[in-house]
Amino acid sequence: MIRPFNTHRSRPARTALAIVAAATVAGLIGWALYCHTASKAGIQRAMTQVMRTGYYQLEVDEQPLLRFGTDQSRLAAVWTDRLALVPSCEGRLTVSVDDSLNAHRYAGRDIKKVLAQKIDSLKKDIRHLSFKVDELAYYRRVHSVIDEGYETISRFSFQERKRLDSLRHLLDTLQCVKPTDRVAITYHTDYRVALPGKKTTEKWETCTVTDTLRDDHCLILQTESRQKPDGVTSYPKSVAAHIARLAGHNIRRPITWRHRPDSAGVYIGSVDKLFRPEGHGVHIGNDGTYFEGHWKAGRRNGFGFRLSNTQAMRVGEWRNDLFRGERVLHTSERIYGIDISKYQHEKGRKRYPIHWDKLCITHLGGISRKRTKGGVNYHVSFCYIKCTEGTTVHNKYYAADHRAARASGLHVGAYHFFSIRTGGAAQAAFFLRHARIRKGDLPPVLDVEPSPRQIKGMGGAAVLWREVRAWLKVVKRKTGVRPILYISQMFVNRYLDLAPDVKRDYEVWIARYGEYKPDVRMRFWQLCPDGRVRGIHGEVDVNVFNGYEAEFNTFTRSTQ
Repeated sequence: MIRPFNTHRSRPARTALAIVAAATVAGLIGWALYCHTASKAGIQRAMTQVMRTGYYQLEVDEQPLLRFGTDQSRLAAVWTDRLALVPSCEGRLTVSVDDSLNAHRYAGRDIKKVLAQKIDSLKKDIRHLSFKVDELAYYRRVHSVIDEGYETISRFSFQERKRLDSLRHLLDTLQCVKPTDRVAITYHTDYRVALPGKKTTEKWETCTVTDTLRDDHCLILQTESRQKPDGVTSYPKSVAAHIARLAGHNIRRPITWRHRPDSAGVYIGSVDKLFRPEGHGVHIGNDGTYFEGHWKAGRRNGFGFRLSNTQAMRVGEWRNDLFRGERVLHTSERIYGIDISKYQHEKGRKRYPIHWDKLCITHLGGISRKRTKGGVNYHVSFCYIKCTEGTTVHNKYYAADHRAARASGLHVGAYHFFSIRTGGAAQAAFFLRHARIRKGDLPPVLDVEPSPRQIKGMGGAAVLWREVRAWLKVVKRKTGVRPILYISQMFVNRYLDLAPDVKRDYEVWIARYGEYKPDVRMRFWQLCPDGRVRGIHGEVDVNVFNGYEAEFNTFTRSTQ
């Protein structure tokens, strides 16, 4: 006889089943708690970094034209499981980031108007940067590797030229947009994750956005390989988002006092115990100025160079934030010359010849200190000879000296000493009547040395410049060569800016007898009136060409 199936379990069986069920539920609860509970060690194994690159893209007729406004930041990221209770990372990460402000920056704006504003801004930036690049190019043209700071300035010059080329290319691109084109600006982001490994061999893998956790302001990324690296921990989305938020939106670089902002800009460099600039450093001003050089106790002290958007470049020695000038190292590589008058032939009643075949500079004068390398035994490359003064004085030695100097192989020029008593045009005519300006001679020079009292007596600076212009124009028209203006550093500081056309159109020869080189663009520098030259009796004015052999050759060829 078949017994019916018993659907009722015995009490012990039911108890065992209940225990198993309870244990299962407890295990699931424990596993859920484990998955949703993050330990310090687990967080460290789950954390990594994501490099975020954001940029705007200008699109014309729905085609990308250019990128701009690129910005990079490092984000804290957490390896993430897709499912809460099942290991399901597959290369997913959670990052806390909110790009809504960047993404909507140009929303609702007139893009054509934005482009017009950008073009105007670029033109201004290019104008300022072009001025700086021109100043740097002039510096490199008249200096060489023996000059202090030359290599540093040359590197900076190369960087600025590249930046200028980039701005010009950007401007050309924007100006190609036609009024009829459909334009738009869109925002894009790229992500790369740092994979575990040695710091020296850190690897990065591209990621894509797969989901957005809007309530948590988080993104879910996934690596291209869709693989979770070995040795890392992953957490469910909710836990990963919480960790990412606590870790902060950006992984900031460690605080470094090498970047020190102030009201005028930002300083980048070493500092002292009081966090003041000390040693080598760079200050980038909010107004576009750039200074690089040596600092002490928060001030510019020692060698440095400064560039601005509108003012001439200053290279040389600074003291307590004040520019002193460029201290030149004199060597035989420089191009030296002299200027002479009747006083090199006459001392009282005595007369002295000039031995043109023996000329050699042996002393640079004693009025100021000079930095020299090796002995002073410099070749004389050029000679300026006084020809006339005013409308009555003529140097009787001029013709013979001009002929002998040319015969000895020197580059020769003539100069006229300006008088405040007669007009500029009349003085120019007198000079041209006596000067022997030959093809290949150096440009004629106008020597302007009136004192402030004399300038006031002749009617002021405006009257002086009127007569100086007259002389320069007449001589230029008659000779076909643009004359050079000989003036002192004091005259430069007080009067040269009052004649911007002369400053722009004519080169200058500066007399400055201090230890520093004049801080203006010039062709010659008269560095002392008391030099010594073998072959000439007594003291002689010694000059140095502003540049080296290549520049001097270019200059002399331009006069032929």
